[in-house]
Amino acid sequence: MLAPRNLKLDLTRTKPARTAAMARYVGCVVGQAYGRQLDDTERASWRKTVMKGGSEALDAPSWLWSSVVKLFSLHEAAYVDY
Repeated sequence: MLAPRNLKLDLTRTKPARTAAMARYVGCVVGQAYGRQLDDTERASWRKTVMKGGSEALDAPSWLWSSVVKLFSLHEAAYVDY
């Protein structure tokens, strides 16, 4: 069973590799939600663009970064409420 302290995302005390893994996961969640809003053609084009390059080549839109940060902040607020 998880204790409440185990459920909190604490990026200030997390190792960079772990932080990157968490950000990748949250980015995938946001990306999947975004992809569901597209039709098949748009989704295929968007997926091809995302998958063709590494992180250095990908210029993610500001809304994506904002969504990831907002998701982390919602998690923090839910944790505090808990």
